[in-house]
Amino acid sequence: MSDWVLVDQGTRADGDNNALRRDLLAAHPGLEDDASIELRFDIACARDGGASLRIWRRPRPARPRRKPRTPSR
Repeated sequence: MSDWVLVDQGTRADGDNNALRRDLLAAHPGLEDDASIELRFDIACARDGGASLRIWRRPRPARPRRKPRTPSR
């Protein structure tokens, strides 16, 4: 089971993916700056020149713990 959660999605008739991304992220202030989560962007282009974008998030995986250093002899 995937732990990705859909945050938002939108479409734009003119196909400007960058503007669509900015618009969707503006609706969720601080989302891009949150270091505790990962974001994924799925972009799709339509034949008519439009674009759709989905923003997904999931908790950032914990870093693996390193083994403690053994003192050198």
